[in-house]
Amino acid sequence: MSENEKALPKEIKQYLKKGEEAFRRRNYDYAIELFSHALLLDVKLADTRNFLHLTKIKKFRENPPSFFSYGANKVKAQTYMLNAKKLEVRGRLNEALEEYEKALNFDPLNAKIFIKQAAVFLKLEMKEAALKTYQEGLSMDENNLEALKKLGMLYKDKKELNRSQNYYVSAGQLSPDDADVQKGLKDLAALKTIERDGWADQDTFRSKIRDIEEASKLEKETKMAKSDEDIDYLIQNLKEKLKGDPENTAMLFRLADYYKAKELFDEADVIYKKILTFKPNNEVALRNIENLKIKKIEKELSRLKQNQADDPENRAFTQKIDELERCKNNIHFERIKESVAKLPSDMSLRYNYGLLLKERRMFNEAISQFQESAKDPGRKISSLNMLGLCFKEKNMLDLAAAQFKKALSMAPEISDKTKYIIYNLGCTYEKMEQFSEAINEFKKIYEVDINYKDVSQKIEQTYRNKE
Repeated sequence: MSENEKALPKEIKQYLKKGEEAFRRRNYDYAIELFSHALLLDVKLADTRNFLHLTKIKKFRENPPSFFSYGANKVKAQTYMLNAKKLEVRGRLNEALEEYEKALNFDPLNAKIFIKQAAVFLKLEMKEAALKTYQEGLSMDENNLEALKKLGMLYKDKKELNRSQNYYVSAGQLSPDDADVQKGLKDLAALKTIERDGWADQDTFRSKIRDIEEASKLEKETKMAKSDEDIDYLIQNLKEKLKGDPENTAMLFRLADYYKAKELFDEADVIYKKILTFKPNNEVALRNIENLKIKKIEKELSRLKQNQADDPENRAFTQKIDELERCKNNIHFERIKESVAKLPSDMSLRYNYGLLLKERRMFNEAISQFQESAKDPGRKISSLNMLGLCFKEKNMLDLAAAQFKKALSMAPEISDKTKYIIYNLGCTYEKMEQFSEAINEFKKIYEVDINYKDVSQKIEQTYRNKE
């Protein structure tokens, strides 16, 4: 029980104690009920909210829903999120908080829900609850720029300047030109100098800085280390810091990124693999290792193509280039394939894997992935379209047309996405030699976008044939 126990009413203490006991016994539903009761009595209990979220996540991970339930849960969560947004607009913030909490009951691994709920906590000036909730969102999406910036701000307000700086620097690596990040780093540079030299009541600080080396370091970090000299300096600085804190993954990520900026890919690879010893399934590290392999291949390809240009008759260069191109394509393919095996309920991964399979003309395998990703309401229309294209390539035209029509039934409004599906349906009818049905589909596009693909030629040719 991390809240200040002395300050808590007896009734809340009892709920928290029983909730923790239920959690330890893995009676997650009862723990959720108890933590929720405590929050009804005092909405500002940040640690209790954190326990509640942890319990929901634990329950989901230990008892994941079926594919069918997963899709239905996503829809329910979206409904609660929409309700919460409407309540926010009306200024009913406490009610909005509870709607976001209900959304988490159905989709507790969705970073967006945590980020939106944290923003409401900020509006209510509940900074500790906001901080913990942003951290929860970041644990689901380590590249969430909004969470990184807000955590930088919140830790700056708490005067925990080093932690604040880590978050701002991580945000800057994602978006180097972000104005909030640049301002946050500059403010931190000033605050660190003021804190160290003890002249917070002075009007200026630059003329007062006595430690030139420290000022230089802060300036280099604020500039996001754009020069080689700055990067070398920051690499050495981080290596020194890591001697005292070797498992600090935030600093390790920064060090790896600096190595990448210097095109020291082998050194960066070593750092990312070190991160995996602390966080074995860290998607960011795994993705960066994959990207490094690709970058090394691209660097070698660039060298070989230059040599090929100088000696075009040398077939050895052509063969090596083809080999490296195949290797480059295989790296990403194998990475996605492994990820799908590890996370079969991640419909985004299944959809992307399906696209790669389709590119390789492995249509049966692609169909299997798209049939799964179609269970996710957010990807259903795109998945149905891809199923249609796969069936069309297999010359199973009636099945292809059925998928396109099913997708269009779910998106009656004309948009860029539906124009693409209508076009695919029209081309399928053409291949089936059902030309009147094909023209009817192409007309739907022609009426709103005369320049779409070759639709105008198809329509105008039909009218010329009637003359």
